[in-house]
Amino acid sequence: MEEHPLSGKFYTLGANYLIDYQYIVFWALYWHQSAKQYNMGTENTLKIFLVDDDSFCRSTYRQFLANKGCSDIQEFGSGPDCLDHLYQQPDIIFLDHGMDPLTGLDVLKKLRISNPDAYVVFISGQANITTAVKALKLGAIDYIAKGVNELENIANVLDTITPLIIKRNIKRMLVSQS
Repeated sequence: MEEHPLSGKFYTLGANYLIDYQYIVFWALYWHQSAKQYNMGTENTLKIFLVDDDSFCRSTYRQFLANKGCSDIQEFGSGPDCLDHLYQQPDIIFLDHGMDPLTGLDVLKKLRISNPDAYVVFISGQANITTAVKALKLGAIDYIAKGVNELENIANVLDTITPLIIKRNIKRMLVSQS
């Protein structure tokens, strides 16, 4: 990538054309929002991990996310199972707190070392402010209490994170091509 001498914007050469990174991101996000607004059947290509020892919660979240257009969803019943599959580079990890043998906080600490780019959303049956603060300090982007509009909160988090992931992926693609 090179900085344009006049505008200061970053460009890359691709197929003999100058491409403005901000222009690409704008149109990708515009297309994503338009497709969502008009329900154009766009399948969400995010890789999502659901980590919860409660199989009912996992299946509920899976079905909800599938109805939102997500298709690449993997379920794990424990933290170690999730950690063993981090090589798949998930975009979003919905992580329960009260699990054995590792708690959600233990898993989050290990996640941050091996996959710092994943967006981690804590979901817990405990509406505990101390746990929420610890999770956020360790890098979780949100803390959702189970039973309190949790599916609506998951949808809000997904709507917030998706454009950020699209932007990050476009940036990576452009950097890898230069």
